[in-house]
Amino acid sequence: MVNPGMRQEEGEVQALMEDAGGWMEQWFKEVRPWSAKEIDQERLVWLRVYGIPAHAWNDDFFALISKPWGHFLNADDGTSKKLSMDVARLLIRTSGQRVVDEFIDVKIDGDIFHIRIIEDSYGPMRIMVQQ
Repeated sequence: MVNPGMRQEEGEVQALMEDAGGWMEQWFKEVRPWSAKEIDQERLVWLRVYGIPAHAWNDDFFALISKPWGHFLNADDGTSKKLSMDVARLLIRTSGQRVVDEFIDVKIDGDIFHIRIIEDSYGPMRIMVQQ
């Protein structure tokens, strides 16, 4: 049995896609009808990165160190504005399903730095004060 309302809705969506096609192409890599068989295998993950030296605190370095786990998308506002440089919060897109919790050694200008990368599963940093 086919729901007639569903057919009308599909027609409206198709018309919208045709009318706004040029605009959508500016923002999306691909626009196609949804299929019930499609599953997004990737997830967005915030990483906390400890031990980054001040002279490496930039998006290029963030992209480089997050590459083994996924594609660097963005740093949070506090990280970008260098409000606190003890930890960087980085947003990545990853197909990995394991929780990130690693230590890596990075050589920068001949010096080795020990960096900890851990998945942030609790959201923005908060300081809890008992009342």
